[in-house]
Amino acid sequence: MADSLPKPVMGEGNPSQPKWLSVGRSIPVSEDDLRLISKEIGPNIENALESDSEMTKKQLDGLLNDTLETAGLLNITPNHRTAACNVLCGFLDKGKVSRVHEFRLICFDLRRWEKLFSIYLERSNNAKIKSMRQVLTTLTSLIVDSQNPFSESSIVREDAITRLVRIMIGQELFPRWKAALQALEFFISKEVVSIKELLDIVSARFDDASIYNSERLATNQSKHVESAPHLIESKPNFNLIEIFILHALTWIPHLDVAPAAGHLVSTFFKKLRAQKDSNYYRSDSHLPLWAFPLQESIRKYPESLETFKHHVFPGLFSISGSDYVSFLKYLHLDDFLSGASVEEEDVGASTLFSALEVGKEMGLVSEPGDDIRSKPDALVVPGHVLGQLLDHASPTIRIAALSLLVMSLATTKPFTNETLAVLRRNLMNLHGDTDARFRNEVLSTIKRLFDRARGGAANLKREIDRLSKQQAKKWEEGRETSVARAKALFESHIEFMCWYINCLKFELRSTASYQRHSTALKALLLVVRSGLDSTISKQNLAKLAQGDIKWVFNVEIFDPLLIRALLDLLVDPFEDVRDAAAKLLKLTPLLSLDRPASSSTPESLNFDLWTHLQRNENIFQRTGRADHADGIARTNEVIFEVSRLSSPQGSTASKFSPEVEQVERILAKLEESIAVAKTNVLNAVSESPVHGQLASLRYILDRSDFYSSLNSRSADELQYWKKLHRRMIDACNAIWHFVKGVLCNDSPEGHVPEDAEFDSDMGTKDLLSYSWRALKESSSLLRIIISKATHVPGAAVSMLENKGFEEIGGLSFIQLADLRHRGAFSTVSLTFSACCIRSSKSKEPEVRQLLTIWYKNALFCIRDKASTTTRRSAGIPSLITGILSADLGGELFRQVVKDLQAIGGAAVSTDGEMQEGDLPQVHALNCLKDIFKSAKLGPSSEPYVPETMDLAAASLGSSIWPIRNCGMMLFRAIIDRLFGTSEGWDQIDSEQTSRLSKLSYHSYPNLPRILIKLLEQRSAAQASENSGASVEGVFPALEIIRRAGAPKNEANLIRELIWNHMGSKLWHVREMAAQTYCSLIEAGQHLETIEGLLEKPFEDQNAVHGRLTCVRNIVERQILQFEKGVQVDVRGLSLLLGDFYQAAVLDNICPYSKSPYMDAVNLVAAALARSGNHPRLLENLFRDFPTRPTFQDTLDALLRVRVGGGLRSRHGAIAGPLLRRAAAWSLTIIYYSRGQFSNLKNLLSTLSQEDPDTTCATLTQLRARLPHTEFARELCFIYSDIVASTSSPSVKALALGHCADLLLHQSSSAFSPSSSANPKALNEMTSNSQSITQALSGLVQWTPPIQAASPSLIDAELRLRGILLALQNKDKDVWAGDTNTKVSVLHAMLRLFANERNDFSTRYAGVSSIEGFKPGFRNFDQSPRTSPLLLALYIALYDTLNDDDEEIREKGAEVVAWILNSSSSTSAKPKSTQLQPQAQSLIIPPAASSLLMDFLSTPLSSYAISPLLLAEGMSRVAGQRYFTARSQLSHSSPNIMDPKLNLVRAESSLADALKEDDSLFVEEKQNLYIDEVREAEAWAELLMRLDPTSSSASNSSPENFAYFAKWIVDGLSALTETSKQRGMDGPLGWTAKPDVFTVGMRVICGAKVILSWSAPIQVAKATEMNALVGEVRDAVQLLVETGRKAALHGMWMERLEALL
Repeated sequence: MADSLPKPVMGEGNPSQPKWLSVGRSIPVSEDDLRLISKEIGPNIENALESDSEMTKKQLDGLLNDTLETAGLLNITPNHRTAACNVLCGFLDKGKVSRVHEFRLICFDLRRWEKLFSIYLERSNNAKIKSMRQVLTTLTSLIVDSQNPFSESSIVREDAITRLVRIMIGQELFPRWKAALQALEFFISKEVVSIKELLDIVSARFDDASIYNSERLATNQSKHVESAPHLIESKPNFNLIEIFILHALTWIPHLDVAPAAGHLVSTFFKKLRAQKDSNYYRSDSHLPLWAFPLQESIRKYPESLETFKHHVFPGLFSISGSDYVSFLKYLHLDDFLSGASVEEEDVGASTLFSALEVGKEMGLVSEPGDDIRSKPDALVVPGHVLGQLLDHASPTIRIAALSLLVMSLATTKPFTNETLAVLRRNLMNLHGDTDARFRNEVLSTIKRLFDRARGGAANLKREIDRLSKQQAKKWEEGRETSVARAKALFESHIEFMCWYINCLKFELRSTASYQRHSTALKALLLVVRSGLDSTISKQNLAKLAQGDIKWVFNVEIFDPLLIRALLDLLVDPFEDVRDAAAKLLKLTPLLSLDRPASSSTPESLNFDLWTHLQRNENIFQRTGRADHADGIARTNEVIFEVSRLSSPQGSTASKFSPEVEQVERILAKLEESIAVAKTNVLNAVSESPVHGQLASLRYILDRSDFYSSLNSRSADELQYWKKLHRRMIDACNAIWHFVKGVLCNDSPEGHVPEDAEFDSDMGTKDLLSYSWRALKESSSLLRIIISKATHVPGAAVSMLENKGFEEIGGLSFIQLADLRHRGAFSTVSLTFSACCIRSSKSKEPEVRQLLTIWYKNALFCIRDKASTTTRRSAGIPSLITGILSADLGGELFRQVVKDLQAIGGAAVSTDGEMQEGDLPQVHALNCLKDIFKSAKLGPSSEPYVPETMDLAAASLGSSIWPIRNCGMMLFRAIIDRLFGTSEGWDQIDSEQTSRLSKLSYHSYPNLPRILIKLLEQRSAAQASENSGASVEGVFPALEIIRRAGAPKNEANLIRELIWNHMGSKLWHVREMAAQTYCSLIEAGQHLETIEGLLEKPFEDQNAVHGRLTCVRNIVERQILQFEKGVQVDVRGLSLLLGDFYQAAVLDNICPYSKSPYMDAVNLVAAALARSGNHPRLLENLFRDFPTRPTFQDTLDALLRVRVGGGLRSRHGAIAGPLLRRAAAWSLTIIYYSRGQFSNLKNLLSTLSQEDPDTTCATLTQLRARLPHTEFARELCFIYSDIVASTSSPSVKALALGHCADLLLHQSSSAFSPSSSANPKALNEMTSNSQSITQALSGLVQWTPPIQAASPSLIDAELRLRGILLALQNKDKDVWAGDTNTKVSVLHAMLRLFANERNDFSTRYAGVSSIEGFKPGFRNFDQSPRTSPLLLALYIALYDTLNDDDEEIREKGAEVVAWILNSSSSTSAKPKSTQLQPQAQSLIIPPAASSLLMDFLSTPLSSYAISPLLLAEGMSRVAGQRYFTARSQLSHSSPNIMDPKLNLVRAESSLADALKEDDSLFVEEKQNLYIDEVREAEAWAELLMRLDPTSSSASNSSPENFAYFAKWIVDGLSALTETSKQRGMDGPLGWTAKPDVFTVGMRVICGAKVILSWSAPIQVAKATEMNALVGEVRDAVQLLVETGRKAALHGMWMERLEALL
C-alpha cells in the first residue's frame, strides 16, 4: 500500500508559510520536527490552505505521506512513533471538521486510512498504548463521519472488519492479534459495525473450512451437554455466534491478548442483548449464547481458568443476573447446594466456584441473613457448605470457598457466627500449602478478612449502642434479645482475632515448615498494619487502616513470646523469612519512645538486642554460615532503628549520634577481620569471616531514609560520615586483593593458594565460600554507595566525590575483566551497571566521561586481552551491557553495537595455530548475545536485530568452530527475542505453533533471505564430499520456520530446501527437517502431502528415513486430532500406508528406515483400538496391505531374527532394535484387537526371554495406548505368565506394576463408597488375584536379609501385596490365622520401605500398597473396619500424610477420604453437621490427618480403648514409633501386638540435641514437611481422648502409664537441670535450637497428657499411678519456677503455666 501512495515533488516553500510546512522531507521525519509540527497544528493550517491552496495541499499531502512512512518504520523508538502518530491524528482530527474542502479531501483519503490502519495493526506491539488508542479513535471517527465524501468507505469498512476477523481466527500472524481484537471491540462498541452486519460479513466472507472446522476450535462439543440433561434435550450444534465466540475465546490462554479478547466477548454480547430482535438465547434452552462456548473453552484450556476468571467472567456476568444464575445451574449449582461431592478433576466444579467467587465480588451472590427480597436473582450459599470445601484437594476450589466466606461488597457487614466457626476450624490448614501462589491468594483474602472484621465490628458496636439507647428509653419486646445477639457476635469477632493472632505466633516456632513461617509472618504484617494494635504508630498502618473506620477494640500483638520468636527467625535459613521477621521487629512499639507504660515487655530491649547480636556473632565466627551472617546484619539494622528513634540516655563520650557509633563499631570489626585475612586468609576463614559486617553496613546504608536523614546532621558529623564511607571503600578494595587469587583462577572450585595448609576441618569449599561471599557482599555494599550516596561536589552533605566514581567503577571493571567464578559475575555486573548509570546522570563532566573511558577499556579487553578470557568471554559481556544500560538508545549505544558487529564480522587470520581465546570475534559475538538476551536493553536493541541476524548467519558459516559456536548462541538469543519466549514454548501446542508465533516476517524483511541462505549453504555442505561439513546453521533456520511458518513469498523454495534436508546424512537434521516440513502443511492437505512423500523416488536410505519420518509425524498429528474428536480420514491413511507396504518393508533392506513406517501404521491401529468405535475399520486395517507375504508373516519373521545374531530374513533385513520394537507392537495390536490373547501371551512370553528391552517397550505401550479394563482378566494371566517365564527383573517389575494398576482399577469399580460391593466384579477380581499370587511366589524373600534382583522389582511386589491381600480376604468378616500373619508382614514391609530415607519410588510403592488394601479397611456394610490387627496399617497410612513428597501425601489423603466417607455416607446426621468429607471428595493431607486421628480416637471406635493405640500415642509423643520398633520382617510369630513401651530417655535426646554443629554447610533433613512439634501436640490430643484405664485394656496399660510418666518426670528434670546450668536463655539461647525445642515440647505435651488422665484413675494400681501424676505436677512446678528466672522460651512457659 505504501508504494501506491503518491510521492509529490517538493520545492521551496513560500516564506510566508508556517514553519512546519518547511521541515525536512527525509524519511524518517525526525522526532524534533514531528514535535514542532504537533505544537503548531491549529488554525494556521486552514489559513495556509486558503492563502495558497494548491502549493500548500501538495506540501501537506507529502508531509502526511512522509509521516505515515515514518510511523510505519520498524527501527524507530516508541517515542518517535508516538510523535508521528500524534501528528497524523492531529491533522486528521482537525481536517475532518475543517471548513476548507481541500483539507477535508486530504484527510478522508481512503488509501491513507488503510495505510494508517495497517500501521495500527502491525506496529502496536512496538508503540505506546496511549498513542495507538488515539490512532484507533481517529480511524473510527473518520469511518463513521456522516460527512465522509467517499461512498467507498463502506467497502473499506467491510474490508477492515474482514481483516480483523481473519486475524482473530488465526489466518494472519503476529503482531496483529492484540491490536485486531482491540480494534474489533472498539468498532463494535462505537457502532462502526452492528452485530448483524458483523455476522453477515463473517458468513459471507468465510467458508466452512476456515470457520466451522478450524482446528483451533474446541472439538468435543457434546461433553458439556451430557453434564446438563435437565437443560438441554439434545446435543447442540453451535451456531454462527457461538462459533465466532469460540474463536475469540481461544485467545484467552495467551496472557498478553486475554484482556482484549475478554473485552471483545463482553462487548459483543452487551450489544447483542441490547438489540430488540436479537437471538441472545439458545433455542433449546434459556441459556445465553455465551454459556456453551465459554464452558467448552475452559474444558479445552483448564490451566487458564484463572485468566478466564479475571478477563471474561466479569464482563459476561454483568450483563444479566438471571443469565448468571442460569449459567451456574448449568454447572450443577443445585447439586452442590444439596450436598453432592466435588471431584478435583471436574473442570465444571472449578468453573462453578470461580464463577461464584466472581459473582460474590460483583454482588450477585448474597450471604445468609441478607435481605434478598428486592433481589430475585440473588444466590445464597450457606457457610457450612463452603466450609466443607476449605479442605478440598483442588486449590481453585479452596481459594474460591475462602473468598466466598470472606468477601462482601459491604465492608461493614459483620461475619456470622457460623462463618467464624468455619474459619477457625479450617483456616490454619491453608497456611502450610506448598504452592506459593496459593498462599499469596490466601494472604490477599485474609487482608480482606481484616478489613471486613474491622468494619463489621465497628458496625456492631454502633448497633449495640443504638439498641442500648433505645432500650434505656423504652422497653420493647425482643429488643433485649437483639442487644444480646449483637454483643455475642461482637465478642465472637474479638475472640476470633485473638485466636488467629495466637495461632500465628505459634506458627513461628522453630520447627515449623518454611511455608508456615512465611505465611504467618506476612499475615502478622497484615494484622499489625491493620491498626488492631493501637500502639503501632500511624505512619506504619495500611492506607485503609488510616481511614475513617477504626477498630473498636484493641489487641496487643507484640509480647515477649513474639519478640523472642522474631529474633530467633533472624537466622532462619530462608531469606524471605529473615526479611519479614526484621520488618516486624522494626514495627514493634517496643522500639518507639512513646511505648505505653502498661506494656508487659522487657524494659531494656537494647540490652536484649545487643545480647542477641553478641550470641549471633559468636555462632557466626564458628560456622561462617550465610544465614548467621544475614542474621547479624538484620540485627544491626534493627539496632540502628532503635538508635535512630531513641534519644541518647545520659552522658556519652562521643559527640556524634548513636548511629555513627554503631556503624563505627561494625566497620572496626570489619577492619580487624581484614587485617587477619591479610596475614593468613585461612585463619580468617575459620575465625573472622567478613560477610556479616559487610551485610550489616549494606542494610544500614540501603535504608530509604538514610541519606536524606544526613541533611539534619552537624558539619562535624557529616565529615565523619564521609570518612566512614572512605573507609568502607578502602575495605572493599582490600577484600578484593586477598580473594582474587581464588576467584580469578581458571578453576576456582578446587584452587588452593600457595603455602596453604588446610586442617582436617577445612577444605577448599570453605575457602571458596569465604572468598565468594566476601566479594559478593563487598560488591553489594559498593553498589549501594554508588547508587544512593549523595554527590554534590563541594557540599558538606556529599558522601561521594568524583574520585569515588572512578575508584568504584574501576574496581568493578577490573573484577569483571579478571573473575572466573560464574556466581561472582551476577553481583559485580549489577555494581558496574549502577556505576555506569549514576555516572551518566552526573552533572560533572569528569564523571560523565568515565563511561567513554570504560568503553575504550572494554574494547581493549576484547581485542588485546582475548587470550586471557574464556570461551564465554568471562565478564566482558557484563562490561558491555553495563555501559549500554546507561545510554539506552543513545549515540553511545549505536556506536557500541556497530563496533561489536564490525569486530564480530571481521575476517580471521589463519596464520599459525589459533586458540579459542585468541579470537576477539568470539567475545564480540558473546557481547551481542548478552545485549539481545537483556530485557532491560530490549527496546533499544530492537532496531539492530536485522543486522545482527546477518552477522549470526555469517558466523554460522565460519570454518572456525568457536566462531560457529558463538554464532549459534547469538542466533539462539535472537530467536528468543523474535518469539518472545525461550526454547520449548512451541511444544505447548505444536499444531498451532506457526499461527500463534509472535514473529512477523513483515517486521524483519531480511529474515527470509537469511533463512534461505542458511538452508542453501547447509544443503550444499551436505551434498559435498566433506563428511565433516558444518551443519550448525540449519538448526536455527529450521526452528524459526517450524515456530513461525514459512514466509509467504518464499514458501515453495523453503519447502524444497527442507525437503532436501530430509535426506541429510545426520539423523538429527533429518528428524528436525521432517518435523518442520510437517508444520508447513495446510489444513486439509495431509493425505495429499503423505502421497507426495511416498510416491517421489528416493535418492538413498537417508532420504527414505527422512521422508518416512515426516510421514510418521503427519500421521501422529492426524491421530491426535482424531482422538480429540476432529473428523480425520483414517481409512485414507491406512490405504496410503498399505500402498507403500511393498517398498517400505519388503523391498527395504534398512531396518532404521523401516521403523518410522511401522510406527505410522501402529499409530493408526492403536488409535482405532483405543477408540473402540471403529471395529470394522480396525479389522480391515491390516488387510489393506495387498502384497504377499502377509503383514503378520513379515512381523513374525522380523521378530525371529535375534539382534546381532548375524541371521537374516528372506528379505535380507537385519531386525534392528527399533524395528523389532515396532514389529512387536504391531503384533500386539493385531492380537489384542482380534481377542487372540493366547497368541499375545505366547508372543510376550517368548519375547521376554529373548529381548527384555523390546518386551519392556511393548508392555509400556500396551499400558499407555490400549484400554486395559475391558480385558483385565486376560491381561492379568498374560502378565502372570510373563513374570513366571522371564528372568529379567525389569520385565518382571513392569508386568507386576501393570497387574497392580489393573487390580486397583477393578477394585475401584467393584467397591462403591456408598453401596454394597459388585459381586460379579469381585469374583472376576478374585480369579485374577489367584493367578497373580501364584506368579508372586518365590519372587522376593521377605525375611532378613532381604534379597531381590532389583529395587524396581521390590517396589512392584510391594505395590501388589496390598491389593492381593485385600481381595483374597474380601469375603471374610473376621480375619484370623494366616491372614493375621500376612497383615503383620505387610505392615512390617511398609514400615521398612516407606521410611523417609528411602527414595521416592519405594515410598510411593508403599502408599500404593496401602491404596490397594482399601477394600480391607471396610466391613460388609461399608463402614470402616476397626480390627486391632489393622491399627498398624492405619498408622502407616497416617505416616504417608506427612511424607516429604506431595504426591505421596495426596495419595494417602485420597485413601483416608475413601475409607472414612463410607461412614459419612450412611450417617443419619444432617450434612451440615458432618465433619467428614462427602462421598468420594478429595481433601488435603492436613485435613485427612485430623480426620484419621478423630476416627481412631472416637468413642464409637474400638481403638479408643486399645492398648496398642495408647502405646503408639505415647511413643509418638516421645518422638518415636512403637510399631516401627516392634515390627520385624518375619512370616511367623510376629510380635507386632506386644504393647510394652521401650523409649529412648528424654535426657539422652536432650543431650544429643544440645550438641553443636559448626559445619559450614548444614545437612538438610530428609523430611522438610513434617513438623515434629505439631505432631507431638496432635498425638497428645489423641491420647487425651483415650481411656488408659479401660477394662478392655490389657494388663500392660498401667505399666505403660507408669513408664510414660517416669519418662516425663525424667524429661522435666533434665530440662530443669539444663536450664540451671545454661543460665539465661533468651533469643538465640539454648532453647532456640529446633531439636532442643522439639524435645522440650514433647516432654511438655506428655505432661499435659498425664495430668489430663489424673482424674479418672480408678484401677488396682491407682495409688501408684496417682503418685506418679503428683511427681509430674511437681516437676512441672519446678521447671516453671526455674524457667521464669532463666527466661525460658515463651512457648514452653505458656504451656507449662497452663498445666498448673
